[in-house]
Amino acid sequence: MKSAGPLVHTLAGTWLPWLALAAILLLTGRPVTPDARTATLAVFIIGFAYTQFFEYVYHRFVMHQLRWAVFNGFQLAHTDHHKAFPRSRFFVKPERLLTESFSRHDGSRTRMNDMIAQRWWIYPMLFGIHVAAGAPFVAPEALCMFLCGTAAHYSVFELAHWYTHVHPTRVDIFLRAVPVVGRIWSFTVDFHRTHHTFPQTDFNFTPPFLGDRVGGTFRNP
Repeated sequence: MKSAGPLVHTLAGTWLPWLALAAILLLTGRPVTPDARTATLAVFIIGFAYTQFFEYVYHRFVMHQLRWAVFNGFQLAHTDHHKAFPRSRFFVKPERLLTESFSRHDGSRTRMNDMIAQRWWIYPMLFGIHVAAGAPFVAPEALCMFLCGTAAHYSVFELAHWYTHVHPTRVDIFLRAVPVVGRIWSFTVDFHRTHHTFPQTDFNFTPPFLGDRVGGTFRNP
């Protein structure tokens, strides 16, 4: 679907760096023992959980609070996102993603489908920073699986965030119809809508909202 182009680009930017790293490790031909498989699964889970807190810190401080010049572009882009999707117009219909536009902070106009997903290069940039920081201290296989966990969590975030603002869709209808999952999905949508109403609360997006619970910014919608 053409209107979902920014989401597709972001997901591609998420997984291509990891696939490149995994390919490099495979080409080295290092054997993987049963113990190593168990360890890498644990590291994957650690990477997934780590991203839950990284999501919170990045959103709360980089996008909302730290008025550092280096973060200015991220904060302006995120402010545009809030203005494009206020509580009164939290959803946009799929057919309007390409026909409606929004005026950014710099006066330029862009289509609504470009106001939801993060730019495709953000995760690759963070991926490179984590590889550079972890490579001297962490075994390559462990680092690879840790980053796989971060990529999985980030993908869940981007997909869920997209379908939170794009409504109604078959995905939303399906998720709401699944027992238990439907309740979790409804709460997630309401939780993020609360953040758009009260921007100093509910910085996590994906359940179980660990950062907000630990950081004291959890506001139950």
